[in-house]
This record gives sequence, structure tokens and C-alpha cells, in this order.
Amino acid sequence: DECFDLPGALSGTTWLDGTNGCYQYEANDGWCAEYGATDWNGEGPANEKCCTCGGGYLVSCDGNAPDVSGEASIESVDCSSKTDHNAACTVTDATGYTGGTVTCDTTSGTGVYAIVPGCPAITDAASGTTAGAQSCDGGTA
Repeated sequence: DECFDLPGALSGTTWLDGTNGCYQYEANDGWCAEYGATDWNGEGPANEKCCTCGGGYLVSCDGNAPDVSGEASIESVDCSSKTDHNAACTVTDATGYTGGTVTCDTTSGTGVYAIVPGCPAITDAASGTTAGAQSCDGGTA
């Protein structure tokens, strides 16, 4: 499992103690022990937010493909060995669709697979070749 630093409690963005981030705690021996338990600015203490201080979270996806049977634009998905954050599963688009994706998402602190439906493919009438996808939202034109 990979460790991810948690965001600031108030900002929801990269954690800082007011001045320093997790990378600075990692670079300075003793900072976690000396300063890590203090919540300096309401964003949470380094000991909870930073992997280097024993915080953060360890998660991965389980490698089992999510159920895409209700998603018309995706024919099949293989997520075996795709367990790290942002790892892209192998997706086979359904006929007439292109661009569907399934990726491991651990930002919530749990390992889930995020499904983005494909878009209807544009086929060149003269040549019969697929030229790409038209602009769409959720697999519909």
C-alpha cells in the first residue's frame, strides 16, 4: 500500500502547519517528534496529516474490476494489478464508443475505481474509420 499525505482540515488542500508542509517535516530530522503533535492553525497536526510523521493514509484498490454492466459505453474492464492511486485499468470500449476510463482513486481514504463513460465515436462516412469522439457528458452525445 502506498501512503498519501492528507489535506488540511480547513482548506482541503495541501497541508501546511502555517509555514511548513509534510516535505519539510520529512527533510528535518526530529520535527515530527518536536512539533508534529501540535495543530498550529486548525489544519491538523503533522502526526495525523503526514506519512513521514506516521499520519496520512495507506490505501490501495483491490484489483477487482468494478461492475460496469450498467454502463453502455464500456464492454469490459481488467483492473488486475492496477492497485495504486491513479492506476488506469484496461478498458475495452463498447462498439460505437471511445475513451472510457476506469482508474484507481484513493483520495477519499478508501480504494475505489472511478468510472468515466466513453463517448459516442465519430465515424467518417466515406472511409468507415473512427475519427475520435464527439464532445459528450456521461457517455451521451
